[in-house]
Amino acid sequence: MFKIVPVPGIVIEHAPDSPQHYDHVASVHAPTLRCGATERAWLILRGSPSSTFGAPAHFLAELKFRVVEIDPTTGEFEGDEEGFQEDYPLEDIEISTADFVAKVG
Repeated sequence: MFKIVPVPGIVIEHAPDSPQHYDHVASVHAPTLRCGATERAWLILRGSPSSTFGAPAHFLAELKFRVVEIDPTTGEFEGDEEGFQEDYPLEDIEISTADFVAKVG
């Protein structure tokens, strides 16, 4: 069994193609992720004061984490407690004007 442990301070790394439109405010990390389980992590972005409201943007995203092997019966570490570093590319993030518009009525 494997347990995925986020790298301290980095869970989702993003690279905007238009950094002038959005600022990274904060990240909400998943503390751990067991093999086969689902967790959520969030990026919190804010529109830059100098940009147009709802400006389109494109972000490349990558999940960075550390994998540690755990014995499923005892819950003890198997092998190196530090585990090994992994990077996993995520789907690109697209922000468009439609993300800021809601149907009224």
